Amino acid sequence: MTLTRRQFGLYTGALGLSSGLGFTALGSRSARAQDIRFKASSGMPVKSISYVAQDVAVAKGFLADEGMELEITNAGGGSNLRDLVGSGQIEFGVADSAHPLKLTGRNRPAKILLSLDSRSPLVSIVIRQELYDDGIDSLEKLAEYKRPDGSVPNFGVTSLGGGQHTYLSYMVEKKGLSDKFTWLAGGGEATILGGLSTGQFDAIASMPNLSFISKERNWGQVVFDVADDAQWNDAFGGPVPSTVGFCLQSTIEENPEMVQAFVNAMYRSLRWLHESSVDEIYEAVAPIYLGDFDEKTIRREIEYLEPIHSTDGAVQPDQFANLAPILFRQETAMTEVSYEDAVDTSFLDKAREEYGG
Repeated sequence: MTLTRRQFGLYTGALGLSSGLGFTALGSRSARAQDIRFKASSGMPVKSISYVAQDVAVAKGFLADEGMELEITNAGGGSNLRDLVGSGQIEFGVADSAHPLKLTGRNRPAKILLSLDSRSPLVSIVIRQELYDDGIDSLEKLAEYKRPDGSVPNFGVTSLGGGQHTYLSYMVEKKGLSDKFTWLAGGGEATILGGLSTGQFDAIASMPNLSFISKERNWGQVVFDVADDAQWNDAFGGPVPSTVGFCLQSTIEENPEMVQAFVNAMYRSLRWLHESSVDEIYEAVAPIYLGDFDEKTIRREIEYLEPIHSTDGAVQPDQFANLAPILFRQETAMTEVSYEDAVDTSFLDKAREEYGG
């Protein structure tokens, strides 16, 4: 994203002030127009509908209601985003929960403020069509496959050590299959799908859109679907705070009112998403994504992600307990962080008091 994205965000905030786009029964405030009290920046790793709650906060005017002008940045990857937040160049991050935990483990204390979903939408597994047609329709069967040169299957993830790799290497480890795959960095949509279609990858980690494209073009089939409750619970034990909003502890100490405004807007977004139809969500956020994605892609991703969104933003201790073994293990080399050191629930509690739920 560039300044064009920033200009759009400010435009939609202003549009909400004049047209009533964003005021719903979720909020108790009757006046949309308020003086801007806070100017801040927030980042996300890539442009993805997985982070739609933040876009809703802009498009529906929830940030404007809170007196906040927010510049949203595409960081070009999770590690870049973590560096931007950790160095204080931007105040907030919306990304995988591993990022604030890594900051805390590296002596830059950060806090998870709220969760935006209950599982990672980015770690479905697609197996190459030729293999699937030969009856290899599970991770266990793929582990027994040997490539023509006798090597183990190649498994493509966006980046080695990233969120996809972290979740799926845990799944593989849990099944006792750690030595059965070669993990390869697949990069963005074009390169990872290219690797699947040409046979470079025997399986890929897949966000929703890649799953749709793989099936439509007969390049591969989904064998692990994060939207399947039984599959997810078997692999990861239940809900986890996967995508979260976070900031440094120093930001909380220096400007708690600004942090509260951000959390209020994000909480209202989650409630609005929970109560809205696919059509309503599409109408709110389509201008942000059209040009990068077509209407069909946007709509089907919204529909796919709908049951995955958190309805209340909560990060409960049992959810964090499900997350801990995924992140804190020898393979990730992450320093273990306690729930108390990782999560600040006070801002979400206040948002609930003001807006209900």
